[in-house]
Amino acid sequence: MGGSLIGVGDIPSYSGDLAELERLIGTLSRSAAAVEADSADTHHTFQAFGGSYATDHTEELLATTRSVRRGGEDLGEDGRGLVRLLTRYVQEMQAIDQRMRGLRDDVAALWQQVGIYEPEPEHLAASEEYASQLRRLLEHAERTEGEVAVAVNALLPEPGGTPPPVGNRGAAALARQVADAAGPLLRGNPVQQAWVADVLDQHGDNQAFADALADALGVEGLMQLGSSISPALLPLVSKVERGIGTVLATTTRVPAKLQDAHPDDPEFQEWLRTAEGRRWQDILDQTTAYGHRELARTPDPAGDPRETYYGYERIINHLEATNQPASAQYLYLLTDDMITAEATDPQKWRHAAYGEPGEIRSVDLLDRQLGMIAHNNPHAATLVMTDHFDYLMLQGEDEDGARPGPEYPLTPSNPERHGLTDALVAATTGRTPDADQSLATDPPTQQQQDLAIEVFRYYEDRTHLLAPKGDHAYRASRIGMITAEHIAVVHTTLGDYSDIPNRPDQPRTNLPNTERLLYQLALDKDAFAAIEGASSAQTALAVEQAMDNENFEGSVDDFLYRAVAPGSTTAGIMAESRAASAYEGVMDEGSLSTRKKWSERFLNTISDTATKNLPFAGTATAKIFDEINAELYKGLEEDKARNAADKRAEVRYDSEVQNEAGAATAVEAALHNKYGDPLPDDVDAERYKDMARGHANSAYAIGRTKGASN
Repeated sequence: MGGSLIGVGDIPSYSGDLAELERLIGTLSRSAAAVEADSADTHHTFQAFGGSYATDHTEELLATTRSVRRGGEDLGEDGRGLVRLLTRYVQEMQAIDQRMRGLRDDVAALWQQVGIYEPEPEHLAASEEYASQLRRLLEHAERTEGEVAVAVNALLPEPGGTPPPVGNRGAAALARQVADAAGPLLRGNPVQQAWVADVLDQHGDNQAFADALADALGVEGLMQLGSSISPALLPLVSKVERGIGTVLATTTRVPAKLQDAHPDDPEFQEWLRTAEGRRWQDILDQTTAYGHRELARTPDPAGDPRETYYGYERIINHLEATNQPASAQYLYLLTDDMITAEATDPQKWRHAAYGEPGEIRSVDLLDRQLGMIAHNNPHAATLVMTDHFDYLMLQGEDEDGARPGPEYPLTPSNPERHGLTDALVAATTGRTPDADQSLATDPPTQQQQDLAIEVFRYYEDRTHLLAPKGDHAYRASRIGMITAEHIAVVHTTLGDYSDIPNRPDQPRTNLPNTERLLYQLALDKDAFAAIEGASSAQTALAVEQAMDNENFEGSVDDFLYRAVAPGSTTAGIMAESRAASAYEGVMDEGSLSTRKKWSERFLNTISDTATKNLPFAGTATAKIFDEINAELYKGLEEDKARNAADKRAEVRYDSEVQNEAGAATAVEAALHNKYGDPLPDDVDAERYKDMARGHANSAYAIGRTKGASN
């Protein structure tokens, strides 16, 4: 009865002691005045004392009392400010509490009218009005508490402390306090710098805070705020750098339904015409304008010879520092803007920097941008690489639409050369490059798979770049990661099987050849481990899918072959690569060929010296010495060749055994998943496993043949 009416107990009362707070305010007011008066008296007393008595330390003492006076004045002013704030708080809370008491009386009277009967519509309407009044009062109280807390926090900063959490209204008020503090005087006030750093670090991901601060300062003001912190205060510098990046990422959010949209999508373009979208576009325009701004060059003790320092460098610094993802569209459009700028100035984002003595490296701001978006929001990397794959991947090649190469050579010591590599990983996996890829469970999206196919196509005729001494050797393990993530594509290229799980939705004839890529990547231990593990898992998935097919029992042999063949072919190709590498490794041990050449040279020298005065004797003698030299090393060479062949055979055998066991294990697991544990008596597990072993061995041999042809 009457359950829909607001109750008297639903209306809270103020839990604090406002009378006690008023008493403390009075004490604070008197204390602030006393501190100010006492500090002034102290100063004047010592100044008068200095006029009649002088020592070596008098001037130093008198200078100290001036700071005492100024400190007392500051404390007095802050104390009066606190008194005003707290007085306002008491007055507003007293008014709210009084209105709450009146509201409780009204609700009690309403319940008396209803009595034991069901409430009438007019009673329900009155109850709703009282509930609305209650909500407004509570919002007023929250807003007042937030604003006062912000103001008090500004007057009493605690360096190194953590500001208390506040609601959205309080966060917006806090942002305005930070905006007011951001000015030329901030750099000379370490205490205020500490407060700003703490507030940014604590509230940067609050939307109300981020929006209010961005609106108050603009992108340029945010960047200037970051440069207002003294470089000597390193912990504060990192906090502010991270905090501003978080603010920038938070204020450029997009609605959840548009998070994966391309900026050109009609739905996203429609959103840009809303008030929220226009504000977003304005922040973007401010960012790109600042990114192109030429800033004063900071002297570089390492001798950086660059002429220009662009605003994009600061923007990237901030977004690299934050863990808050910016919207994919915001990051895409920043990157697209940088790429577009290179059409008129191909070297705009590159500059030279000295590395080791005598070394000049090319520092690439666009490459840093690619690395930043890969770590901040992988979907942004997917959008960028989808639209600009050829431009970025073909850089330096003589191809239309390729990015020009750098003026200065890239060197392995330059960490920024990995930005594009990180973007490839993020774009094709949907995860940050430093994420544990082995824990991923979701299959790749169509867009990610299409990009992976383009990566495989790019390296189809460029596998030499991934060789241990190739130009892209640093990228081999990451390309191996991409290959493992998209092992379904690789398996599809090795056999035209329509039932491969997660296979690409296009004919095999449209796919690149991955045999040479597998052969090359097998030489990188991290790439090999990733591909081998992914291929085994893909085989297990294929076997389970085959056994779940309703036609499995009618064509067991055919189903099992199609399930295990792609993975076994993959294993055979990589085994042949590693076997060949093992053979070469043994043959190169001990530098036998080098020693043989040097001994041959020594014997030839003896021959030349002994026969220089004998006509026609030199050739015959040299031949004899060559035979002697060959005989000296014949036994060693034969032993080494035998050991190398044994090592090659060992690698092949071990890989074959492991591949065979993997196929049998996949069948065992699939049977238990299908029939439970223990298996029914009529299920001949050994028959299935023997068939899988046989097919694995035959496909493995095919893979070895493919590998040997590389």
